[in-house]
Amino acid sequence: MSPVPVDQDAPEAKTKTSRDVGAREVALQDDVLRPDMPLVRCRVVYMGSSKSMSVPLVGSVDEEFTEDPDGPVERPNRQGVVRRYRVFRKASDAGITGYDFSSHDSMGEIIRSRQVPNSPAFPERMRGRPFVWCEHVGHVRAFFQRQKDGSREFEILVPPEHLGVVQDYIRKSERGVRQQEQLFREIAGG
Repeated sequence: MSPVPVDQDAPEAKTKTSRDVGAREVALQDDVLRPDMPLVRCRVVYMGSSKSMSVPLVGSVDEEFTEDPDGPVERPNRQGVVRRYRVFRKASDAGITGYDFSSHDSMGEIIRSRQVPNSPAFPERMRGRPFVWCEHVGHVRAFFQRQKDGSREFEILVPPEHLGVVQDYIRKSERGVRQQEQLFREIAGG
């Protein structure tokens, strides 16, 4: 939503100094300060060598179940009666989500369901590597970071329909990080 123009005749919109006379003001909306993060479905592939890698990240995907007779999800309520629901999902900055990239279980057996399929649809370097699904675009950005030596510990496979959203979010968040670092350098150095 774009900012809403303030009525110039309203008492709170009146300017107080001669310098500000005729200035057009807008009311800043909450969604400008904190826009909803889009949900995406990306495959995050662990390229490292550890057999029991896990990564905790701040943020979660919240689900809200709303009863709907035509809803796609069936589940029992507290009385055991099966009802139909619609699920509304939203990325949130609250909570912590753990991503488990373990390639072997506690008995030392390979967990095949967590491996990238050995298929020509995937790059050869990723086949057989452990992966997790990630829907929180902020977490995708975190996995996208490079290590100090310039290599990537994680590779991200994005469906074509989500590619623009992910690229745009990463671009904007990286720009914000660079601006914060510049501001810190100016304050610390000046």
